[in-house]
Amino acid sequence: MTTWTAGYVGDLDYTYGYYSELNPQRMAFSLLLAGQRGVGARSGPIIACELGFGQGMSVNIHAASHADTIWYGTDFNPGMAAFAQELAAASGAEAHLYDQSFEVFCARDDLPDFDIITLHGIWSWINDANRQILVDFLHRKLKPGGLAYISYNCEAGWAGMVPIRSLMQAHAARMAAPGLPTTARVQGALSFTDRVIETSGAFGHMNPAAVQKFRHFKGESPAYVAHEFFNRDWTPFAFTDIADHLAQARLDFACSAYALDQVDGLHLNAEQQALLAEIPDPVFRQTVRDVFCNQAFRRDIWSKGRRPLSTVEQNEGFAELRLMLLSRPADITFKVLGTNGESVLSEAIYRPIIEALAAESFTTLGALARNPLLRAISPHQILQAVTVLIGKSDLGLIRGDAEIAAAKPACDRLNSHFCRLARSRGDLSFLASPVLGGAVRVDRFQLLFMLAQSEGKTTAPEMAQFAATAVRNFGEKLASEGRVIETEAETVALLTPGAVDFVEHTGPRLRQLGVG
Repeated sequence: MTTWTAGYVGDLDYTYGYYSELNPQRMAFSLLLAGQRGVGARSGPIIACELGFGQGMSVNIHAASHADTIWYGTDFNPGMAAFAQELAAASGAEAHLYDQSFEVFCARDDLPDFDIITLHGIWSWINDANRQILVDFLHRKLKPGGLAYISYNCEAGWAGMVPIRSLMQAHAARMAAPGLPTTARVQGALSFTDRVIETSGAFGHMNPAAVQKFRHFKGESPAYVAHEFFNRDWTPFAFTDIADHLAQARLDFACSAYALDQVDGLHLNAEQQALLAEIPDPVFRQTVRDVFCNQAFRRDIWSKGRRPLSTVEQNEGFAELRLMLLSRPADITFKVLGTNGESVLSEAIYRPIIEALAAESFTTLGALARNPLLRAISPHQILQAVTVLIGKSDLGLIRGDAEIAAAKPACDRLNSHFCRLARSRGDLSFLASPVLGGAVRVDRFQLLFMLAQSEGKTTAPEMAQFAATAVRNFGEKLASEGRVIETEAETVALLTPGAVDFVEHTGPRLRQLGVG
């Protein structure tokens, strides 16, 4: 029997995640690093579309924090689309969100042409027919010079997981009792597969990376594992396959949307970099790079017509970047994880840069490069350090003053809604920042502290009491050191240190980001 889910897991909610690579501000930075032109100036607003927006966190945060962008999108799951529409109504931003399948949405004749089209976590989890629908949509509806963001699982990094995924799917289909809920089928399949791996001998010995990957996913929530592995369709791709598909839409590879991917030293040794430099074909070069890196997941930007920047234009773009330190200097570690493992960052380079950034509420990359305290550090080293700090989320790219002012009302309305929702749920962990043009991560209690603040509670004890009352009213109990907290007084005591930190550090930082 054919169902509306088309083989996709439809009875479990997708996670309430936010994906910074979809942020137009971050996309522009990745393109600038690669020497490629972004969407650029338009006579009117930028028109963007997110296909398969899940719970709608990214699309709504970007719609609220970019007043100069109009968003469209669809997700086939009506429950998730309803939540996304609720967020759009709360913010009042221009986000036109639907619950239509790709087949129905992409055939509409009332959609505008788009400057940006994004597909996160879609390509590997749909069938060939839907992929062709998306290729045709990109061909027809992406403007010349427009950008497409596409993420997918890579063949190189997932080859060993194919038999493990097949085993889990077969167990769920053949061994689980009829009518068993998806979460129970997932947990049963994970448990059985774990036993098989423990006793497999040869497979585990020959595929240690796949076993390690399985161990990682086994610790994730059943809902996440279900959406990742238990859909009917799941295909890892080689980069050449993706390029062949997208050539039908006249798209060229522009760059990785993940800034750290463009710092080759974190992922490739000198011999590998030299071999890649010998390869003239950009598609084959990326394919070889995936093998070197054992790449498991790609997040790429494609352009309808490559438009490289001149060196002068690229340097001007770098100089104009506005930067704000997001982490306290004492909290920044001088380590970063790449394909080659953990790299230690040079404190002689990074520490003075961090200190210079900390001395200003914000600065530009051009001003940073002219800082006399950094004269011993080359412009290339400063740019690479800034790129790494952005990739580690210690440093933020910030928007212009007029853009921030235009976006703040919608962000305030959306954030107020998130805070109110936190009274009865703990699965929301982002707020919209007009300064970043994207999301800032928070926890459930920080949302409640913000709500308390909006209701006139100004001290840490008042905020802790407010959050404890919200938890009690919802019938929840907190736990500490393996013990369930039974009394309200203990709950207040448990929450008070977090409230103190919020008053002294987190709250002021959020206000600096235009949140609250």
